[in-house]
Amino acid sequence: MKKSLLVVACLIATSNFIFSQCGNSEQYGYVGWFDDGSGDGNYLDNQSCSWQFESATGAPIRLGFYDFNTEANYDYIRIYDGTSEGSPLIAEYSGTPDVSVIITCSGPYAFVTFTSDVSYGYPGFSGWWDVNTPVLACVGYPHSGYNPYPDNVNQGILIAPTAADKITFGFSAFELELNYDFVYLYDGYDSGAPLIGSYTGSTLPGSVTTTGGALYILFTTDGSYGYAGFSGYYQCSTCSDLTNLSDCTGSFGDGSEAVNYSEYSNCSWLVNVDGAVNLTFDFTNMDTESCCDFVQIYDGPDANFPLLSNVSGSTLQTGIVTSSGIAFVKFVTDGSISGTGWGLNYSCSTVGVEEEGFNSVADMSAYPNPADNELQVIIPSNFKQSIVLTAYNSLGAMAMKKQVKVSGNNRAVNLSVADLPAATYMFFATDGEKRAQQRVVIN
Repeated sequence: MKKSLLVVACLIATSNFIFSQCGNSEQYGYVGWFDDGSGDGNYLDNQSCSWQFESATGAPIRLGFYDFNTEANYDYIRIYDGTSEGSPLIAEYSGTPDVSVIITCSGPYAFVTFTSDVSYGYPGFSGWWDVNTPVLACVGYPHSGYNPYPDNVNQGILIAPTAADKITFGFSAFELELNYDFVYLYDGYDSGAPLIGSYTGSTLPGSVTTTGGALYILFTTDGSYGYAGFSGYYQCSTCSDLTNLSDCTGSFGDGSEAVNYSEYSNCSWLVNVDGAVNLTFDFTNMDTESCCDFVQIYDGPDANFPLLSNVSGSTLQTGIVTSSGIAFVKFVTDGSISGTGWGLNYSCSTVGVEEEGFNSVADMSAYPNPADNELQVIIPSNFKQSIVLTAYNSLGAMAMKKQVKVSGNNRAVNLSVADLPAATYMFFATDGEKRAQQRVVIN
């Protein structure tokens, strides 16, 4: 293939990279190449070739040329804005024209023809086509094209799925001319974004993850020695790894908005409301793969605490109540079949506590925890001697109330909890001005 003038273009990634020899060819996807088929020689007399291109996204098609040299006024490339020669002719080239201009069609189709007369073959042409839009799919397989890749490539692949929070990319094959041909990965929308890494040679690089919802891949080659190139795989996430929430009421979901949630999601939320007796979760929408994609709600700060609910499919669950003001929510999906996702509302309760008019100022100690029959509560040293101890269950109802006295360095209060049903309780100590609390599990 001949190489001279390079037209820099943003080529979009896909598994549909196609290289066509001269002939009748149909190409469907996001990007491809075409040429007269003569290699390093001249094209033949009486050539009659055509290529039909169709965008996989419905976005307009663009075309350009790396080089162009045909017999002027006799051998022609013609570009039509549609599916055949009956469509509007939007460009015609012959001789050695300036082909630095990128041609953009009005829609998702382009039709190109090449004809030569009965004499004087010339070096010919090599061209490219792509789709004028970034990659929006949450999973994809970008690569460098045909094997070997061309000389003088400057290829930009923008991956920016709708609602993506992060993108993880890994190479599955890698063979470039060492120190001359490179793949650059950028953490953003173009080569002006922070550089994640530059890669050359034949050592397979490790995977990378962006800090945001866009990844830009730039592939450059010099003027000689094409190699096999690269192939890779990416997947996006539509929710953060861990989100911390502390408001008494709120809403959150899988984050996919108007598109389906991403495969291989692993996201979590920690809801920790200071002073709350419990939290109540109500799902507002639910559409996940029923066998394999789950929203899990745990009764505590992580997945080591009791699982309250494991939600999937399309059934809306409401009234999921924790035993304290702390809950851990996790969303995990597999690698196939996603849905529109889910959303929920949560609220906290301070029933029986706010009525006493106190603000939480400290945590107190309680031993053992979990407890069976006896519980020792250590009152903070700055509390007065007269203390009211109360315990509330997961519904916010008072389960125990007792008035005790402490003095000097003896701040320990022994409580019998044998009559309390096995559950998780919030214990509170108040002295009329201050309040302390501790979550206790009763066996």
